[in-house]
Amino acid sequence: MNGGCVGLWAPSQVILPVARHLEGEAMRVAATLFGGAAIFLATSQIVVAAGPNAKFTVLGVGNSSCGSWLAVRRTQSSEAQFYETWVQGYITGYNRWNAIGINNIASGIDPEGIFASIDKYCIAHPLDDIEDGARDTLFDLLERLTQALERENQSNPILHPTPPQ
Repeated sequence: MNGGCVGLWAPSQVILPVARHLEGEAMRVAATLFGGAAIFLATSQIVVAAGPNAKFTVLGVGNSSCGSWLAVRRTQSSEAQFYETWVQGYITGYNRWNAIGINNIASGIDPEGIFASIDKYCIAHPLDDIEDGARDTLFDLLERLTQALERENQSNPILHPTPPQ
């Protein structure tokens, strides 16, 4: 059930040296283009790296079943807080170690939103591990970030000029 994520290539190794030589509008356009490419590469890397043969050890309550997540969450006890803290640590670990420099994959989402996403996953997959639900939530957050970047690019007049009438 467990997948893994490994950094295969860091776009920042290319982006940062190039970006240092750009100024003003060129910097903004380059940052937007490189940002879009970085999001694409990050999601592609995760899908490739998190294949069925990826092996790693899940520590803590992350290797407990989704059924236990749901049961504990219903109690709203200190044990539920322990499970929730594990999920926050999982996401913090992604923020720290992702290859593209996303400093907060959950920006704009409060913890309850993240927990609700895992609840939804666990209701559909009660025999899976909590880590599976946390990983699925990370994929959802990456998709959300990708869509936001696409919307930003669509509204950029330099990348998408209005044709003359």
